[in-house]
Amino acid sequence: MRFERACGAFPLCGPSRNSFLTGLYPNSSGIHANAQLFLQSIPTQLSMPQAFRLAGYFAARIGKMYHYNVPMAVGTNGHDDPGSWELEINPAGCDRLEEEPQIVSLEPGKFGGTLSWYASPKGDRARPFFLAVGFYRPHTPYVAPQTPSFEMYLEAERPLVTGVAEDQQDMPKAALGSRKAEQDAMTESQR
Repeated sequence: MRFERACGAFPLCGPSRNSFLTGLYPNSSGIHANAQLFLQSIPTQLSMPQAFRLAGYFAARIGKMYHYNVPMAVGTNGHDDPGSWELEINPAGCDRLEEEPQIVSLEPGKFGGTLSWYASPKGDRARPFFLAVGFYRPHTPYVAPQTPSFEMYLEAERPLVTGVAEDQQDMPKAALGSRKAEQDAMTESQR
């Protein structure tokens, strides 16, 4: 998936990340600098991962979510919010472990807020990456709790689709490839 119209909420990493994770614009949160921890500025604000945790979800992160100084803090929690996660994984990477001394900066030793660069000889950085995150649901069998999932809508309010055969007439053959013969034996209420 490629996002061609993604925008940051602020021209700095930290305020933009905090905006995304709290749901507040920087002018509402007061976070206008990279080193600000959101709970120091807005102590009663829940983060998105905290809201998921309170709703019973498992929340974990790998790498940088909130701000930290690159490359010096790569592999650390940085300015993370411990209450947001049950599990944090901080891969250090070669940026900090190997290449930091070769980075050229207009202000030596400073990388954020000043022009800095390094032409890494490591060719794999130019490659796109693929990240697979697997979830086993939804999948057959479709298991959901009776309350609230099935009780949210009365069966009478969930009419079955009609005209399936007619609808399939204009579908490409590949779209019908997952149809299984045992589906023909199902009753209307089973569908």
